[in-house]
Amino acid sequence: MDLHVNLLLVLATAALTFADVPYYVPKITAKPLLGRLTNSGFVLEKPQCIFHQYPSDEVWLVIVNNSVLPQLDVPVNLSTPVESIDFERNQYFHIHKTLGSEFPCTDTFGNTADLLLVGSDSVCNTTFCNKPLSTGPFRAIFVVLNNNISIAQSRWSDLITLNPGLQPPVIPNPPRRSAGMIIIVVILSILLAILLACLIAVLATGSKDICWRRSIDNKPLIHLEMVRHYYNYNKHSVYVVHTEYKLMK
Repeated sequence: MDLHVNLLLVLATAALTFADVPYYVPKITAKPLLGRLTNSGFVLEKPQCIFHQYPSDEVWLVIVNNSVLPQLDVPVNLSTPVESIDFERNQYFHIHKTLGSEFPCTDTFGNTADLLLVGSDSVCNTTFCNKPLSTGPFRAIFVVLNNNISIAQSRWSDLITLNPGLQPPVIPNPPRRSAGMIIIVVILSILLAILLACLIAVLATGSKDICWRRSIDNKPLIHLEMVRHYYNYNKHSVYVVHTEYKLMK
């Protein structure tokens, strides 16, 4: 009796384990991370203890534009991996190829190994590039492939809508100036130019007048000095008068 009970428990456990995959729903991580949902991607929780019954099979994450979901036959359409460069044509692509044995069974808070980033490759230099997303909304699904044959798949995720990008601030157009204002500005500019020209002319004329007066003021000084010089050497009044007369010419 006990043998039959244990056998039933083992079979029930095995059946429940293998049923985990079709009932698993991909979801955006609940961890308070920056960038968990952006305008070009999102972060999913990595499945734990879900695909360990397929240790040597390929597990792919498929990102699908929700608009083509009704036309997709998952076992047929998603059994052949599609690169992200073909997304515009197919509206879906495969990323994060992983063996079933590589999925963890433990979770560490904040550990990036327990997360799957979608749209994180700004520069695509790999075959199955995890390129940024632009249009949507999207849904995600995990498929298990063996030689391009789908042997299991998860459920579809809930609808994933990216955060809208911030719009640049709108700069209002400057108010148009009337014709009268333009005329006033032109007239004031001309008057200012005339005033500046007059100021320069006055300064130039004043500097010439100052130089001329200084030259006139210097002449008597030179004349007196020369008179004193000659007078000291020749005291004769006639000579002094004669010399003064010659210097005055």
